[in-house]
Amino acid sequence: MEAPVRSEVRAVGGGALVFGMVFLDRLAPLYLIVVIREQEGLAAHQLALVPLTIGLGWAVAMGVGRWLSGRLSDRSRIALGAGGAGLVHVASALVGGWPAFLLLRFLGGVLAGTVAPPLTGLIFAWAPRRRRGLDAGILFSATRLLGSLVAPVVVLSVAVRADWRSALLTAAVLLLAATAAFWLITPPAPAASEAIETTAAQRREQARPVLARHGRRNITLATVFGILFACWLNVVSQTGPSVVVASLDVTPDTAGAIVGAFGIGGWLAALFVPMASDRVGRGLAVGTSTAVGGAAGLGLSLVLAVGSAPPWAPAVLFAFGGLTLGALPLALSVIPGEAVLRGDPGRAVIWPVFGAEVVGAAVLPAVALLGFLPERATLTIAAGALLASAALAKALVPPDRDEQSAEVPVPPA
Repeated sequence: MEAPVRSEVRAVGGGALVFGMVFLDRLAPLYLIVVIREQEGLAAHQLALVPLTIGLGWAVAMGVGRWLSGRLSDRSRIALGAGGAGLVHVASALVGGWPAFLLLRFLGGVLAGTVAPPLTGLIFAWAPRRRRGLDAGILFSATRLLGSLVAPVVVLSVAVRADWRSALLTAAVLLLAATAAFWLITPPAPAASEAIETTAAQRREQARPVLARHGRRNITLATVFGILFACWLNVVSQTGPSVVVASLDVTPDTAGAIVGAFGIGGWLAALFVPMASDRVGRGLAVGTSTAVGGAAGLGLSLVLAVGSAPPWAPAVLFAFGGLTLGALPLALSVIPGEAVLRGDPGRAVIWPVFGAEVVGAAVLPAVALLGFLPERATLTIAAGALLASAALAKALVPPDRDEQSAEVPVPPA
């Protein structure tokens, strides 16, 4: 295997491991809401602060990440953010009071959120254009495998057998282990030797993105899709277990296994949808996966409303509902990254991720938890919004292939 390809495999593999564990750790409190409600007896407005604080933390992280761009390498920023979040979340699992818990989850979100932009930089540093979708899919499929499939099974099982704080401690320790493995696996940036001849101010100036034609339109559309996808992911994560428990009369750990099928669909889709987009185009891939996932979500709401369905039926629909998440790496990484003609492509993902976190992952899920609508109704609305928005993918403009280099620099000796 040639040196650039070998380094690409190491970079993507290490990034996938740490990004997957970041999302396992991030989504753990959402899956545990049904247990926290039972074990702590908290009111709806108190529980609504969980997705709000986490999402706002990730939103603030976009500003922190922008400041760090050009000051630290992508590899260092990822390790610093993931490792710092793991340590803070260990503390959040051990602290006693609810306000202190929320504050620590917010701070952990600020640290963990800084991981997303440099991961896009990692892809664009090592992957040629023909494999950008594939490599982004591998990174984001890990978030679905660990965050949407493994996380609900693991954390709910630990919470049922011990308590919800033990479950959060387990997730945080796994993140710390993944961060250490990432640092050992991932090679330094390929341009590290060139940076020696430039000042810090010059490196920051070189990191400023210059948009390609139609770049602003694509970033705007990516932001809209990011909001919808984040809302769908978080609504399913925080309301899915409780709706399944109420509709099918099963235990929380059984509900976790059923909702885990959402992770199976999301994992497969996040791997294959971006890979397919390398061939059929970003717009068709986004539109198709969004339409299929939204339709499955509407079917899921109907099945849960009936209440007498066998457990495999909602599990299958959860899996198809997860197909929408195949477009998440395109909306939050590849599409905005390709909108940059030169400079740091990681900066282009800041607005899509910011919108996804503030609106999709914080405000809308928090409103859903306040109980203005039944939880099943929030699932229906989120799925309907996905289905209705699928047509927007037609407005995405393919980047000019002649404007962007497909070459990957050879790493320094």
